[in-house]
Amino acid sequence: MKRLSPYLVILVFLLPSCGALKTSNLTQVDESKYRRLAMEKLGEEDVTFTINGADTYVLCTSEVKGTVQQPRNNINYLVINLSDNTIVLENRVNGGTVSWYNEKIIQVYLTPGVIRKDQTRDDFITLYNVETGKSYPKNLKQTH
Repeated sequence: MKRLSPYLVILVFLLPSCGALKTSNLTQVDESKYRRLAMEKLGEEDVTFTINGADTYVLCTSEVKGTVQQPRNNINYLVINLSDNTIVLENRVNGGTVSWYNEKIIQVYLTPGVIRKDQTRDDFITLYNVETGKSYPKNLKQTH
């Protein structure tokens, strides 16, 4: 009985880990699909991938940093639906940032030239719902 105990313990720990290996292999296959699609569309090797909190969409960005001659950065971005690897949103930002606002919405900040005293950062943020395709200003009033 003492000889069986160590083998039983080892068996109990190995069985769940074998299942985890299969799951991670499937995840790697799915990951390579959206990565390949993003690199084809953005045409860049240096693409950043940010998956939303629900693991349903991935925001893919490719940024070209500003130079002395052109100080604003350029960001090409797209959002891919992970369930079927389709592009649901594709756009470009000249001077700004792109990030997840919540699980269904991305926020795009456009760097302003001059800010009036009555404006805030939210006046220059547009929210895009990746499920409905609708966009609207974050502050719900159009000032830019």
